[in-house]
Amino acid sequence: MRSTTRAVLRLAAIVCLAGAIADLRAPWRGGPRTRIYVVDASASMTAIGAPESLTIADALRFVQLDLLRSRPDDRSTLILVGARPVIADLKAPVINVDPMGTDLDGALRQAEALAGEGDIVVLTDGRAPVPIPPRVPTFVVAAGPIDPIDVRISAVQLP
Repeated sequence: MRSTTRAVLRLAAIVCLAGAIADLRAPWRGGPRTRIYVVDASASMTAIGAPESLTIADALRFVQLDLLRSRPDDRSTLILVGARPVIADLKAPVINVDPMGTDLDGALRQAEALAGEGDIVVLTDGRAPVPIPPRVPTFVVAAGPIDPIDVRISAVQLP
């Protein structure tokens, strides 16, 4: 039992030392968090799907719920995506985009520029490919109409 405890403590010390050498930052520590939300507001998001489909309104509620977990000094931005990306008011988002297009490329370039050392959360139906920015942690959440045969994997990217 004592040798197991010593081994666990040594391993924990090695992991902490390696983290300190690599200058790893814990996401729950340190300064304010920067998070950029990219919500697809194109026409494909309004298509009728299964009852469990996430709508644009659901995606915006997801953003609001995540914001409730924020600290007062955290920074957040909401980008709505249509034919052109538009920065929207986080407190009262108004969908004022042209729904007849999806410029996810432009929205993610804009999000990457705003994120700095933060992260990006993309809520989309995946009808347009999501080009993951290489330098910013990006999380993609499936939204929009769900159809059992509406599944595709366009790419897998590892850091």
